[in-house]
Amino acid sequence: MQEILTSQGKLLDPSELAIAFAIIKHRAPSLWKRLTLIFDGLGETSFLSGKSVLSQSVERSAAKKRTRKNISLASVDRYLYRYIMNGNHYHLEPVSTFLNVNRYKLEHLSNNIEIIKALGADLQEAEVTRWLLPNYRILKWLFSINSDDRNRRRTANHVANTFQLILVSYYSFTADDKKSVQGICQGLIYKFIRDELIGFDTSNVRVVKLLRDYTESESVEVNIVSLTSLCRGHLKLLAFTIRLMLQNERFEVVTGIIGFILKLLETLVICLVKLRDPSVIVQDRGKAYQDMYKERSTKISYKMVLEVLEASHSLGIQKATQRIEIALSFLMDLVVTLNLDPQTDDTQNFVDTFREFRPYLVSEFLMLNDSRLTAKFLRISWPDHNDQRVYTSR
Repeated sequence: MQEILTSQGKLLDPSELAIAFAIIKHRAPSLWKRLTLIFDGLGETSFLSGKSVLSQSVERSAAKKRTRKNISLASVDRYLYRYIMNGNHYHLEPVSTFLNVNRYKLEHLSNNIEIIKALGADLQEAEVTRWLLPNYRILKWLFSINSDDRNRRRTANHVANTFQLILVSYYSFTADDKKSVQGICQGLIYKFIRDELIGFDTSNVRVVKLLRDYTESESVEVNIVSLTSLCRGHLKLLAFTIRLMLQNERFEVVTGIIGFILKLLETLVICLVKLRDPSVIVQDRGKAYQDMYKERSTKISYKMVLEVLEASHSLGIQKATQRIEIALSFLMDLVVTLNLDPQTDDTQNFVDTFREFRPYLVSEFLMLNDSRLTAKFLRISWPDHNDQRVYTSR
């Protein structure tokens, strides 16, 4: 038993062992059967009898690492069962186990990279598109309201983070380059902003029902939903995924994602310019940023501008402006969180992408005549190959 638990001369962490056994048991039954025979032959039947290896190891590790009670997916609040109790639930158990014994921070993910990679290793695209993503799109709204019941809030966040982390694993390591870029850019960023953040109202029956069940209320008003908190919770999925991609040297994928983020950032600023002054046409050519804005406006595609404005049309100008400002801050926070400092020549492409967009974005922010948003944008540390800093885990 001692030899099996040893890697490079060091005893494996119980949480690592637990997750490894959980993955083997659920996804490689024949290998699991062989392992049980090995343990039996070694006289370690007590290790496998009674409680599962997963339960025993988690309890040992949790006792050392935390005093808080572990959350079991089988005993969460009943309103969450419909999202986790189905034919695909076995994908979630190892993820939940990991989150019970590790903090959901980039440092902890980076230090357990092989485990994170394994969590989504055998996910099929159909499982992601038909089950994981649709359920996550609903569950992430749990981030938008704080329940007064601390245990209820912790359980809700645990379930949402479980779905989030398996998607982090899938897009960081399992999905191919094209699916990673498309899934993150279109599904998790653009559609989130256009259809959910800007387009949110109480007509979304599934979201409203979830929030009513969570808060144990008869109704949910839009004004009690914190879109900023929703963005903060969703941001983790994107930031962790992109940072792990960088750690895995998927630089081309990251370059594609960064390029899209900057285009969408530009789109949202232009939408705000149009909403605040629909007749804005630069007449004076005395200011450089005005000239650059006018020149840029003749070259960009207005497809996303039109789609975002259409999504916000029913809100009225004031509320539409507020929603787009929240979306704009969300994207700027994402760029900041990525901490994109170049470390090798492989990162030159996304550095060049930043350099290409920055002058245009500066001119567009100046056209807003909004000192708060412009100052936030100017505080972003843009990557430069002359800067010798490297990626850090936060």
